[in-house]
Amino acid sequence: MIGGEQRVAAGLADTLVEDDSAQVRDALLAAFSRGVPQRHRTEDVDGFIERLAKVNPDAIDPDTLRALWRQS
Repeated sequence: MIGGEQRVAAGLADTLVEDDSAQVRDALLAAFSRGVPQRHRTEDVDGFIERLAKVNPDAIDPDTLRALWRQS
């Protein structure tokens, strides 16, 4: 899994598109049409710190990371 796929799967990014101007444009237009979220990810600092505390760097894998980061 590439980094972008992992970020989308973990909920750290909204959309993954190919390196294509039309796809980027469509993703941007879709984001603008969704409007401002009720709560931005950047407002959840305490939640991210809590999740990071649960990570064992010696035993982390993509599935575990996605599960931790999807928790709200």
